[in-house]
Amino acid sequence: MATQKRKKFEIMKLIVLVLILTFFQLGICYTQSSAQSPPKKHEMEMLGGPGGLDMIASTTVAQIISKNHPWIRVSPVKTRDIDSHFVLAEKRDPNRVIYASNNNSYIANVLPGVAKTVSSDARWIAAWNSGIIGFVTLNPEIKSLADCTGKTIAILPGPPIGTNLVIIESFKELGIFDKITIKNMGFKEQYDALRDGLVDVALFAAFGGLVTKVFPQPFLTETLKAKDNKVYAVAWPHDILKKVFPRIGFSRPLTMIPVGPLPLQTKPVEATGIVTPALGCQAGADQKIIYEITKTLAENARKFVDYHPSFAGVTPENMVKLMPLQSEKEIHPGAIKYYKEAGIWPKAWEERHWIGPQVFK
Repeated sequence: MATQKRKKFEIMKLIVLVLILTFFQLGICYTQSSAQSPPKKHEMEMLGGPGGLDMIASTTVAQIISKNHPWIRVSPVKTRDIDSHFVLAEKRDPNRVIYASNNNSYIANVLPGVAKTVSSDARWIAAWNSGIIGFVTLNPEIKSLADCTGKTIAILPGPPIGTNLVIIESFKELGIFDKITIKNMGFKEQYDALRDGLVDVALFAAFGGLVTKVFPQPFLTETLKAKDNKVYAVAWPHDILKKVFPRIGFSRPLTMIPVGPLPLQTKPVEATGIVTPALGCQAGADQKIIYEITKTLAENARKFVDYHPSFAGVTPENMVKLMPLQSEKEIHPGAIKYYKEAGIWPKAWEERHWIGPQVFK
């Protein structure tokens, strides 16, 4: 009897052991299967622009995310212009769209008193490139905007917002707005008109993540060649800008046109800065998705320059520093979450290059 009980006990032990081993093996198989199965892909659109650097930047962002993130895929979408992104984005699922932005488009669509229809849902994720806006002339006697009495000045197409507003208010502050002639023109038209003597002063436009190394607008480069480099920088006085910014309610960095882009220039000349490509999203976008996008871009910041030389200055810190914002509420919390975890926030935010209106009060 004892022997039979012992045999039954041994059989039960064997059965239990087999069951344990079976469940253990099933668990390993399940874990391996789960690890081998890629997560479900999340498809997104990157609203780019009609062309130029905005579209280059949009394609760059889309490819960096798609190639370096395990489950987010982004497709660049060519659009009419980047001002339309704010309207287009509001019509889409906030978890399915990100978009190119810049200083001008943000001001034109978000700032009360400037935007026709204020978008309260726009949020920033990162800025990775900056540019310089100033003035050039073929007349070496025009050294400053203060010397423009009786002259014809080319500014950008469109209404008096963003850069155009800063220019107009600067001439008003100088007291010569009613003594100049303003013509609204695209960059190619401006430089053609400058060469033909139809305008006296045109915009200096250059872009690049490093202020000391910028790339002039291609049409300006053509003008330099056509005029044997006899193109001169015109100062945009910083003391005037300091008075203008508080009045218009937004600011730009006080910067300089560096020596280099204009071969005859021997010293830096006063100008203002502007964010060129930047990344935006809707306020309702899921924090995890925006966190993952921010993390992927920051961890692959060095790859930006593989797509365009002007992205040489892209760093995780500059993704924060170059945002021309007054409040962190304008940044998506998913992006801030990553910046904090990476040790970038708040130091980069507090040391950002942009000077707010409160500085000038």
